Amino acid sequence: MKTGAANALQCAEDLALKSFVATCCARRQMEVELRASLCVAELEEKLSALEKEKADLEGSLASARSQADTSTKKLEEAQERARVADETAKTSEARRQSAEETVGFFRQAVAKGALLLQCEVHKLLERFGLDASPLAGEDVNAVELVEFFCWLWCCVAMIDCGSQLFGELNTGVAARSLMAVVCSLLEAPAGGKAAVSNTRLRSHLDTSVQWPSLDEVKPDTLAALPRNIAKNFMVTFYQERGRELVAHEGERMKG
Repeated sequence: MKTGAANALQCAEDLALKSFVATCCARRQMEVELRASLCVAELEEKLSALEKEKADLEGSLASARSQADTSTKKLEEAQERARVADETAKTSEARRQSAEETVGFFRQAVAKGALLLQCEVHKLLERFGLDASPLAGEDVNAVELVEFFCWLWCCVAMIDCGSQLFGELNTGVAARSLMAVVCSLLEAPAGGKAAVSNTRLRSHLDTSVQWPSLDEVKPDTLAALPRNIAKNFMVTFYQERGRELVAHEGERMKG
């Protein structure tokens, strides 16, 4: 083994060189480890950012799915409402057509019955010597239902007035005829009062009796006594109680 100062210096130099190489290696290793640590930290940050982005995307996806579900539900509800509206429209259309057909049948029935009713009303008014007011147009279909009923109401009012008038005329003629007959039975013996004998009164029980003619009961040809009696009867009794008795008799006949 070599000894001496030169050898010691050579050994020291070798050791120094080995230390330098070891130091360089250690530094290089540390740099590599540091870069690895930095890469890992950077990757962890990126991973964290990706996980956060993933969470955000999942939240957005969940919200989008919720909105899609809501939209789908609304679409289904809208389709159901559209279906119901379509069915309602079809039902309404069917009802409208049915109503139009019913109205058409009703108008035909009214038009058919109106012609017959007009003829009957004209005949009834002719019995009282009255003429019905004209109805607009000859075509019954062109006459409004309200107008027809107004016309019918007017005709009924005319018939009512005419029937009352003819009733009073019939009563007046009957009163004049009866007074003429009664007065014709009066006998005035010489020096006595005029009276009616039972024999002459019973003679009118025979169905062959001759009643006064039309000319004999006219107001201008009737004698003063029966004419005044009949006039007094119509003005007093008939106007006060006669109509009421007639009404009661009509109610009795109905019962």
